[in-house]
Amino acid sequence: MANPIRDWVVFGILIATIGFLNINFDADYGRIFGYLVLGGAVLYILDIVIKTSSEATAFTLRFERDPNNRLNSLLVSGVTYIIFLLIAGVIMTTLKPGLANPVQAVYSVFATNVPVLAESPVAKLFAFGLPVPIVENMIFFQIFPEFASDAFGLSLDFNIKSPTFWLIVLFFGGLFGYYHLTARKFDQVGLIVTTLFGIYMMLLTLWFKESKQGAVVHAYHNTASIAKQSGIFGLEKLAVFA
Repeated sequence: MANPIRDWVVFGILIATIGFLNINFDADYGRIFGYLVLGGAVLYILDIVIKTSSEATAFTLRFERDPNNRLNSLLVSGVTYIIFLLIAGVIMTTLKPGLANPVQAVYSVFATNVPVLAESPVAKLFAFGLPVPIVENMIFFQIFPEFASDAFGLSLDFNIKSPTFWLIVLFFGGLFGYYHLTARKFDQVGLIVTTLFGIYMMLLTLWFKESKQGAVVHAYHNTASIAKQSGIFGLEKLAVFA
């Protein structure tokens, strides 16, 4: 089993790193991100209280539950990521007819929704290529759903026939999209594509009962999006189909 203390130490270091970058380069986003982290911390503490009072101390969702499934989960994440890109590309074509490359437009949505960070591609890549995806996935798709499950008695089982399953997937996927709308104030297309990505992240988390798979995909996608826009370090080749 993975070490939960290690997970939270890394989580804290990442939050401090992102906070420093945003306070210095993009104060508005830093403030919104701070609210997100504070909300996540409060709900995590409340969840511990709920679990303690109910004598159910085990967390259903973790950043990593089983280190032995890394290769398998990486393969599944890669295949499902391609499926996400294709679906998002179809949506982009529908919303914006005449696009030469709809998948490239998907990457552009994410790249333009990354905070300014003093217009520095290196700072963007450093902050949003790795730390931000891990923190966001842990909060939106691990801490928040875990709290909802304990507070309201909702099942976190992956069951596509269950209305509760779809309630969790759609609600937290939508919350992820709304957060980015608030942080960056992008258009309707950006909201739809980002919400779809959030739904995909929630599905991955419920399937594996871990947030690491979504964090890996999220990190890859952010890195590819930023690199596609700026061409930094020649990483634009990471943007598949674009």
